[in-house]
Amino acid sequence: MTEDSGCAEQDIQACLQALEKAHAYLREEITGADAEVIREHLSACQNCMNNFDVEAAITQLVKKCCTGPKAPAHLKASIMQTILVDIENQPTQPEPPNIRGTSSTK
Repeated sequence: MTEDSGCAEQDIQACLQALEKAHAYLREEITGADAEVIREHLSACQNCMNNFDVEAAITQLVKKCCTGPKAPAHLKASIMQTILVDIENQPTQPEPPNIRGTSSTK
């Protein structure tokens, strides 16, 4: 990123942080001071604003296309419980084989 793209070399970290949080910002999961930092960066950095606009368009399209019925909360809870039970019931990992070619017993 260069001056031409709207990002000074010292601002690359700010660009990366803003774009890393773009999806959460679009879903309004980031509010307050954190959201303000992102808004300020986007208004000052044309390159990030262009990338953000693309992310916003994709997010909007996905939201529009994925409006089907959602699983009921009790079904989600039941599935999560089954997964947790399966994880708890898994046998512990066996000890890895001795890769040095020597026997562990003498």
